[in-house]
Amino acid sequence: MKLREIDTELAKLKLTYGENVLAETNNYQLHLTNESDLKGLPEGTIEAAKALAKSKDLEGWVFTLDYPSYIPFVTYADNRELRKEMAIAAGKKRFRITNTTIKKSL
Repeated sequence: MKLREIDTELAKLKLTYGENVLAETNNYQLHLTNESDLKGLPEGTIEAAKALAKSKDLEGWVFTLDYPSYIPFVTYADNRELRKEMAIAAGKKRFRITNTTIKKSL
């Protein structure tokens, strides 16, 4: 009987973790207004960021932690500091969520 309880709790934690990662992914955005910060990025990535900014009634470009935005940005952007900011944001969301989930389950 104890194994079923553990399996049930584990399933709940996995679901909660996934929901929290998605929420954190959706909450982060890197809003850029300086065109020089786009150097190195593929044109399609720039166009998508422009469209996302427009949909949020913002000037410039918006990049998120969603893979179609995140991966090209950290792979191709010439601006090392901005790549670092995005990478740290991606890493922090996983750490913060994991740490919170673990503390709640203890």
